[in-house]
Amino acid sequence: MDRSDNDVYGHVNNVQYLSYFDTTVNHFLFHRALGGKTTFTKTESVGLCVHSACDYFRSLEYPDVVEVGLFVSKATRSSIKYELGVFKQGSPDCAAHGQFVHVYVDAMSRKPVEVPKYVRDAINPVLRHVQ
Repeated sequence: MDRSDNDVYGHVNNVQYLSYFDTTVNHFLFHRALGGKTTFTKTESVGLCVHSACDYFRSLEYPDVVEVGLFVSKATRSSIKYELGVFKQGSPDCAAHGQFVHVYVDAMSRKPVEVPKYVRDAINPVLRHVQ
């Protein structure tokens, strides 16, 4: 992250947190679902973000190193809801909590389809049932 992006506010700007969420989910899928062997442009379906949200609890400042935790709180026929926590490296205190929802669609028609099996297999270890 460029320091100039944060000098104006003295803290990590809110839009950066959504970038953390998107990057974390895509990193997880690329390595766990695709095995790091292909790109999403070569798949028959694609997950589109239809919802993202963030609640902020503590400020992060440049040049803090962040850690992001992820779990899946809901998986339906065509969608996956990820929950994410952003932490200053080494801190047990959550700086921000986010949600990120993918709906899977056909890569060509953009009509909803079932979440691919390789994605379901990847999310099973991090699927938690939240009330």
